[in-house]
Amino acid sequence: MWFDISMPIDSSMPTYPSDPQFLAKPHKLGGINSRVTLHQLELGTHTGTHVDAPLHLFPAGIPISNISLDTFIGPCYVLSLDKFSLDLLPKLPQNARRVLFKANGELPLKPNWLEVYQGMPPEFASELVKRELLLVGIDALSIEERERPILETHQLLLEKNIIILEGLNLTSIDDGWYFLSALPLSLTGLDGSPVRAILKKN
Repeated sequence: MWFDISMPIDSSMPTYPSDPQFLAKPHKLGGINSRVTLHQLELGTHTGTHVDAPLHLFPAGIPISNISLDTFIGPCYVLSLDKFSLDLLPKLPQNARRVLFKANGELPLKPNWLEVYQGMPPEFASELVKRELLLVGIDALSIEERERPILETHQLLLEKNIIILEGLNLTSIDDGWYFLSALPLSLTGLDGSPVRAILKKN
């Protein structure tokens, strides 16, 4: 059984405050004058459930189109927590190369997510870097702690080419091993991409 852990994309969805709002504009509407229905989309590369490529933070970083697809597909481990604490790291299997953190309950779907979400502190990210992970995910629209002007956690992960997966809906997901598929669009030379993230229990 597959679990969809993506945010629905629509005009009412929450977004990061400085990011563009999603908009779907009718381009062709099936009927007398057209046989097809087609919409024009306006959205950011970090809309909804999405991945951050190193280019998101580093001008010479790898763009999303140059990242191996193996990064986004394969075994992953889901770990729930009340607070990011270094004491939790022993619970994370040493062989996990993709990790999803369930840290925010029903977020990121609530409109007030920015006021209440929990991000990952830099000292926790520093320990993850030592594990040579491929991908780190979180159930918030940003992995960064609130009101942190310097994006330290992003820097620590992306400078080591550890891809960040944000905006996950892990509400119905238990801890443990899964198979993850979170493929980005093939957006040539860009900094990130929305994804349809799904899990299958191992």
